[in-house]
Amino acid sequence: MPFLPEDFDRKFFNAAHPGLISHEFFKGGELIEVINASPKDRIKFNIPPIRPEAIVMMKDGTRHQLDMNLDTVIVNTDEDLLFLVWRCSMGIYRKTNDILWAKTQLKKEMLS
Repeated sequence: MPFLPEDFDRKFFNAAHPGLISHEFFKGGELIEVINASPKDRIKFNIPPIRPEAIVMMKDGTRHQLDMNLDTVIVNTDEDLLFLVWRCSMGIYRKTNDILWAKTQLKKEMLS
């Protein structure tokens, strides 16, 4: 399978209208207001202040802790659903067989 080009712009994957695309990642706590897109007339809420992280353990004992960015917010006004997607990545070219395990969890400061 071919790799993406070095100069690939990940904005290519944005499906939202340009006026609805944030130029930075959400941190949590931001006010979202949807007007005239629901029978309820107005939907208003704050994005939950959740900070997940990913932990990747390699077979050689190396542990990688990765911050995750909230990069997708989908408000489904037809079914009153909110979808939040956090993402992170790390370079593992030719190392996929060296991964012992990977997990996601809330950051420790979120649990206290």
